Amino acid sequence: MIYQNAKAPRFRVCRMFYDNRTQGLFEDFEGAGGSQFVQESSVRFFPTAKRIVIFTSECLVAQKHLEGILPFMAQNNLQPVIFFTPGTKSPRANIAPLQRFSFYEEGIFNETIYPYLESKRPEKGARLSATFNELVKQYDCEPHRLETMKDPAVLRAVQSPATIGALSIYHDAIFKADLITAVKEKGFFWNVHPAILPKDRGLYAAFWNRVNGVNRHGTSLHEIDEGIDTGGLISTYRQNLHKDRSILEAYFEVGEGGASLVRDALKSYLRSGKVESQIMATEEGNYYTFPTESDIAVAEERGINLCGRPEDMVEMYTRMFGADPVLKSHIVEAIADYEGLDPNWLRAKTSTAGSAPVFSLPAYRRLTV
Repeated sequence: MIYQNAKAPRFRVCRMFYDNRTQGLFEDFEGAGGSQFVQESSVRFFPTAKRIVIFTSECLVAQKHLEGILPFMAQNNLQPVIFFTPGTKSPRANIAPLQRFSFYEEGIFNETIYPYLESKRPEKGARLSATFNELVKQYDCEPHRLETMKDPAVLRAVQSPATIGALSIYHDAIFKADLITAVKEKGFFWNVHPAILPKDRGLYAAFWNRVNGVNRHGTSLHEIDEGIDTGGLISTYRQNLHKDRSILEAYFEVGEGGASLVRDALKSYLRSGKVESQIMATEEGNYYTFPTESDIAVAEERGINLCGRPEDMVEMYTRMFGADPVLKSHIVEAIADYEGLDPNWLRAKTSTAGSAPVFSLPAYRRLTV
């Protein structure tokens, strides 16, 4: 393209350049003979990176999904805009067994594990899981933490010219009709549901299936509509429920399966601009809600546990985050404090020898923009 300067009888040549930070093309003007004829109004941005809005939570199950999705997005020039949304405020979730589940699923990471990993390099042991901040940096995500879904940042992200759709992964809040409409005007809106649809809608499906003697477990990818787990079914990943494992471990185990559903759907969408789905016959399935303390107590008598024993949880986190003795000592201490156990007894149970060096943990802060 050729542009002419009205003030001078010479031409200005338009050139395009790629900006790594914004992942887009900028249009600039090159002046002949070293002239510096560049005005702010003459610079335009041409986005080349498509953006996908992700609504998720701060728990490790959600992060296990992201670990399988973000590399694919980076390879395909898709920028993630991640919103950490408020957790459920239902009083039915505010009972001791479910609070314990939340501690092992989320609390211990933000309070103990992530602060140590990001403040000091672990002494030894390969890590199978990154911290969230490490994922954000590695895959050039744009993270936000929300107090409310009414935050204007949500609509700004959805209405961005580069946005092509949105994902919901382990997200507690219910989407309002106006947001659903806004997202679908841009493209797709999918949810990763941690159970097999349409049979198992709602919450804690793995728990209820174990209670009911059903060996059905997995995860489903479906379109979002104004109902709860009722939109068109795109795909499912199936896995057996293991009777010797906790419900929390069952959810950890389907993280990669759920990520594979998203990757396959994105491949199809990027290739053809659409993804096939099937209408769900929701009247044939179950809708589950929070278990009560009585439900959980009866299940535990039958060997069905939301979380493992304290020593089992220490062992699981050690597998995920390495065998650094200082980190392990902090995990042991945090669990002992939460469970009301003697720290020395728990260390003995988990074979943590000797006294570990003292390391003060700073408060963990999620990266945000």
